[in-house]
Amino acid sequence: MAAILRATINSALPTRVARELLKYTMPNLVMAGKVTRAEKWSGVDNYGGVIQIPTFLTRPSPTQLNTGSDSPWTGSAETDPPSLTFSAPTISSVTLVIGQWWYYATQRTVYADAINNGFIDWDNIFKQGGFDGLKVKIDNTLTALFSSLSTNVVGVDGSPPGAQDFVDAKKLVDALDVPEGDRAWILSTNAGNDITLLEAISNQLYVGDSNRPVVSGKVQHNLWGSMASLTTNLSSGTAGKIGAYIHKQFAALAMRKDPFAFPALDNPNTASREVALFAIWGVKELRDNFAVRFNMN
Repeated sequence: MAAILRATINSALPTRVARELLKYTMPNLVMAGKVTRAEKWSGVDNYGGVIQIPTFLTRPSPTQLNTGSDSPWTGSAETDPPSLTFSAPTISSVTLVIGQWWYYATQRTVYADAINNGFIDWDNIFKQGGFDGLKVKIDNTLTALFSSLSTNVVGVDGSPPGAQDFVDAKKLVDALDVPEGDRAWILSTNAGNDITLLEAISNQLYVGDSNRPVVSGKVQHNLWGSMASLTTNLSSGTAGKIGAYIHKQFAALAMRKDPFAFPALDNPNTASREVALFAIWGVKELRDNFAVRFNMN
């Protein structure tokens, strides 16, 4: 006797496509708001263009005026006329080149239309993927600058940060009179999780009633006066990741073109819909001593 089995019925049923899309993961993008935005100044006009960022990095030293040696003064005798020594301020500039031009392009053929049936908007899904990829790249060109920091270095490659590492990093920039405001810690996700075990940032006796200690394994407050951001979008060391303790003036970002897409093109030569996305920008380290390279796990 021939029976109709489940496999026979299944072979005649259409494939179901769920509307829920399992999407790629994204790193935490942390850098754009934490560096100097150089495109606010004139000069950002084309790829390959140059922005000269003026610098006045040597603080002037004043000179005691010759005010007389008669009591109660003990300075030099007055001069007639008053004698002044003129100084020439030391000024320079840092060059930022609009040298990053990246793209992402997709080509969806007519074959995809045959099975899509308008059920899922693949064009916008793939376009958004391109935008996300470009945003990650912009962020990565800034975190990549951490590797070249040389004035100040703390931490051990591949090891979780200790409380002393944070204190040492702050002491280094404090000693150089780096302004307290606009500082930030950029940490790997591994390091950010490991430091929740440090008593100096989790024990209420240390952080005080006005500050929130670690809650549910996440740092909820400033670390030594500055907010911490965690990301996987960091350069690798030999065994771990390279984070940083930065001031806003450590580096500059100049966006010539935020991520943008050309209108989709239906190309009859390839029977496909083509989409291309681009972004144009430049990055530059401005002040090496305004940041600390932080080696970590």
